[in-house]
Amino acid sequence: MNNNEAQAESYDVQQNAYEFDGSRWKHTNSQWEGDRYVLVYFNIDFSQHDRWRGLHGPDHRTEEARAAPLLTRPVCTPIDTASTECVELRQQLLHHIYQVEFLNRPQLKYQNQKSEIILFGECTQPYHVKERHPCKGNELYPALHALLKQYIDYIMQKPVSHTYSSILLAKNSKCNWHLDKQNVGSSIITALGDYTGGKLLVNHMKSYPLFECLACHMKYHPLRMCRLEQNHTAPDWLPEVWKMVREGKIVLDANTTTRRAIKQAGIDWL
Repeated sequence: MNNNEAQAESYDVQQNAYEFDGSRWKHTNSQWEGDRYVLVYFNIDFSQHDRWRGLHGPDHRTEEARAAPLLTRPVCTPIDTASTECVELRQQLLHHIYQVEFLNRPQLKYQNQKSEIILFGECTQPYHVKERHPCKGNELYPALHALLKQYIDYIMQKPVSHTYSSILLAKNSKCNWHLDKQNVGSSIITALGDYTGGKLLVNHMKSYPLFECLACHMKYHPLRMCRLEQNHTAPDWLPEVWKMVREGKIVLDANTTTRRAIKQAGIDWL
């Protein structure tokens, strides 16, 4: 943690929106006073893949997001918080947010305290095969869901809300240093509310690999040792396999393992 503290840079998410890679960079938030509402627009991993079968049920939108170029540092988009449109949008958002009954659940990344969050967009369901399901927030608060999409499109000055599967709304939730577990690609984070402090802290000096490399995956190295030891000999395997799928070099279906598909295609990766 001390290394993260020393290497971290701080980002004012109240006055700006930031695109950053929370799955590769450890991050947290600083202390604050007042009510702080964080908005995170992100993509969930909806593909089916596991240790032994590899990528066997690809979700096209997930894999396209995974194949996007990696960021080298957070990208800032300033918000014109003094504009009439921004003021009105924020007032409307807060009006609807004040009426939300947030879900309270303990999570490790929130210091084992109950976090106050709600999800919009699409999500997976526990104990079910990975696939897209509408989040409960869509039905409970449809007006807020629409405003959240309108707000990010306004901030970014282009229609981007449709490129993210999910939206996290969190109230006064203090997290530990952590990596996002289910996210694919980069996310956009911003915040609003009558608060001071509460900046996003990101250690983007050290990037963590997302999966084992393809060579290690094909050798079935136990416990993904190349990831744990950060000893990759090739790029993360999922984007590489998806690239071959797009190029028609290998064909995957629900009954095909990555290893068998690559072998059948006559491709030598080792």
